[in-house]
Amino acid sequence: MTIVVKDPKDPEYVIAFIKGADNVMQSLALRDFNGHFDFGYINKFASKGYRTLIIGMKVIKYEEYLEWEGVYDSLHNDIENDNSAELATLISSIESELFLLGTTALEDKLQENVHECIEEFRRADIKVWMITGDKLETAENVGVSCRLLHDDAERFIMTSKNEIAAKNEAKRVYATMKTKIKNHKIANEAEVDEVESESSFEVERESENDGQVAEEDKEYESAEPNLNSSFHTHQQQEIRSNLAPSNTMLQKQYSVTDLFSPDKKLRITEKKMFVKQIVLNSSFSTTFNQHKVKALPIADINFEVVIEGECLAHMFKSENRKLFGKIIQKASVVLVCRASPKQKAEVIEFAKEIDPKIVSLAIGDGGNDVSMIKAADVGIGIFGKEGYQAVSASDYAIGEFQFLKRLMFIHGRWNVRRITVFITQFLLKNLIFSLSQLCFAFYSGYSGQSFFEPGYVSVFNTFSSQLMVCYYAVYDQDIC
Repeated sequence: MTIVVKDPKDPEYVIAFIKGADNVMQSLALRDFNGHFDFGYINKFASKGYRTLIIGMKVIKYEEYLEWEGVYDSLHNDIENDNSAELATLISSIESELFLLGTTALEDKLQENVHECIEEFRRADIKVWMITGDKLETAENVGVSCRLLHDDAERFIMTSKNEIAAKNEAKRVYATMKTKIKNHKIANEAEVDEVESESSFEVERESENDGQVAEEDKEYESAEPNLNSSFHTHQQQEIRSNLAPSNTMLQKQYSVTDLFSPDKKLRITEKKMFVKQIVLNSSFSTTFNQHKVKALPIADINFEVVIEGECLAHMFKSENRKLFGKIIQKASVVLVCRASPKQKAEVIEFAKEIDPKIVSLAIGDGGNDVSMIKAADVGIGIFGKEGYQAVSASDYAIGEFQFLKRLMFIHGRWNVRRITVFITQFLLKNLIFSLSQLCFAFYSGYSGQSFFEPGYVSVFNTFSSQLMVCYYAVYDQDIC
């Protein structure tokens, strides 16, 4: 951002003050009064999580500024032609050869319960992306502090400055992702083979030898107290809650209750095997084929992609969009730093382009987030010190980020529930009126006579369309 002020001491000169991010200001030939400028301490501020800006200045002769202003006004007021390129070149002539005035480093503390809110979104299988204009180091620190980024995940940082390097880096990232997923599947298959070798068994048919049957029953009865003593009531409930719903023969034949029932004489080997599979993985999948049980333990591998805005601009080009789309589809978290307001909206549009079925929600608190909020399907603005631009452009407004959890999980549920109920109710109401009138038409000889009294119709519509809606909206709160 640039402002131009007159010099109160010398009216022959004006002073242009410019503030911006270090990566932008560095390209403007920024230097201090000693002829150079070191960006090292800016990185130190960013590594501590501070939000940094650089402020520069330029002294211009008043006559030169008047000449520049005339050209600027003529290009800016020309609505018939696209003069964006000429305007950018003209503005860059002012924002060049700057002198350093100083830098700002502000600690932007997180609001309360932000990390808990994000964790709830992840548990609900909602992908959370972070798009910010901060430096890479600052964005990473914020992502870790709000628990968006995790140390146990595979993190890829994309910071290439030119198109060729960005494309090659994207290819390396995608190849690494595929390799890790392949190795992860191989490791899981090896674990499955080990489980199968330990737990595979054959269901023995009832032997005609009474002595063998009696021996097995004794083994079962002697082991039954020890088995039951190791599983108490709360453990039974935990197993029931963790047991994934599956239409398998094993689950149909042997339920969790059967494990603790003395009436159901399962063989002890089968009991131990079933318990072992439940404890092994709560989301196990089983097949019961030719008296064999196969358990497939499920484990996820998480990828996190951190990309700078300059590299993102190259990824949005037509030849790289498909590759970048594959990368972010495999990623559980995407963090975009050094993003311009236009890029924030482009990220939303790109996500919707990859998967048109998704519903996107954007939340922001400043003027830089307006384009992103408008590009999303649902826009939410936060009241704050950044002003009311984001709130004015949003669909909903909240006071703090933590209120987003209640807005989505409670009010969102109420909204969906009420819409579905009332669509059904209004459809039924219209069917009653229409079918009754249709049937009465046969009786009245198609005379057009109304089956209902006009007053009755008005009272019924008032009751069903107004009073019922108000009553349902107030008292239908299944969760709070």
